[in-house]
Parts: sequence; C-alpha cells; structure tokens
Amino acid sequence: MDATIQGDTIITTETNPDGSVSQHVTTIDALAAWGVLLGTSSDEETLQLMLQAQDPGVIDQSTGETAWAGVYKAVSQNLSQPAVMSVNDDTPNTALTVAQDRTRSLLGLPPIGQTPMTLSSTGSEEPSPLAGITDRIRLARQRFMASLTHQPREEVTTRAD
Repeated sequence: MDATIQGDTIITTETNPDGSVSQHVTTIDALAAWGVLLGTSSDEETLQLMLQAQDPGVIDQSTGETAWAGVYKAVSQNLSQPAVMSVNDDTPNTALTVAQDRTRSLLGLPPIGQTPMTLSSTGSEEPSPLAGITDRIRLARQRFMASLTHQPREEVTTRAD
C-alpha cells in the first residue's frame, strides 16, 4: 500500500488480489481522531485500521448509539481527569482500554496490542509516507482532544509540546 499526502488529504492506493487498484481518501484530522479513539500506537497503525474498519452504523435503535459512543465518553472522561491527561501513554486506563477495545470489536478490528501489518512494516526500507506530516498529525490530535474537553483552540494550536 502506498500513501500520498496532498494538503490535508491522505490518499492511499493498494493493489487488490485480483489486480485491480483501490484508492481511499481521508484527512489528517480524521486520522488523528481515529488514533485517539482507537488507542493506536502509531499513525501507520491508525491508517491501516481505518482501511479495515467495517462501521456497523447504529447499534442501539432506541438510543441511536453507534460503535463510537462509548469510546467518545471514555476518552472525554479520561481527559477530564487531571492525573491522566494522555490517552496514548503507557499507563493503562482500564475503562478507556475497555471502551477502545469494544469500539474496535464493533468495527471488526483486532483488540489493542494485536497490531495488523502497517505501512512501515510492509517489507520496504523506505520511510512511511506519513513521516513527513507527524507534526501536523500531532497538532490535529491535540485539537481533537481539546474539542472533547472544550479547551480553547488557540491554546492548542500554539503549543509546541
């Protein structure tokens, strides 16, 4: 699989087993949000999971809940706890991890820690095509998390950490 970056758009191209070619388009903001919500360990893993996901739509007709509802709530609660500000650090957060794994399961994805082959592990010695936009993805991730905690956008876009 190859990925091309055009502005804020990520275009992946892959050759299918029958020889046909498929292209998938996403954005840096979507990649950042999915990474937070699914608890991925890398941007490449996030992109791979995005391509594999099978969204079931509404899973509870009475409430309108989707596969994403529980993990949004868990991430928001995790970010509101002063002692646990990062959703992707090495400190396990059982409620968050359970929510992330439930969402992964509902999307037909493997649980955390059972990483599929990623762009950077395809056997190529070339760097990941996402390597050139890691700072932009990091800022998009910060903006996404700030949106869940109602932190002012200006504060997030100017931080250098």
